[in-house]
Amino acid sequence: MYTGILITSATMLGFGSLVWVEDKVWFITLALLLRFIGGIGQAFIAVSSYAMVSVKYKDCLQQKVGLLEAGNGAGFFVGPVFGGVVYQFTHF
Repeated sequence: MYTGILITSATMLGFGSLVWVEDKVWFITLALLLRFIGGIGQAFIAVSSYAMVSVKYKDCLQQKVGLLEAGNGAGFFVGPVFGGVVYQFTHF
């Protein structure tokens, strides 16, 4: 899980640094590469979080997996709204 967090954090820093890439081809290439690597980091996090929950909470596994899914769904719901508000006020 920690490896996934580090990989995802590094790719987010890389996305922030893409502002300074002026060539379109390099920009698109680096953006796709960073997205691919970030997806690998997210896969590490997703797989390990479900594995950790299944080991730690054997007696109430369904409840804890439901909470993981609810948190994931809430993130997909709140994330675009929050991003839209930030863009509305900062234009970035």
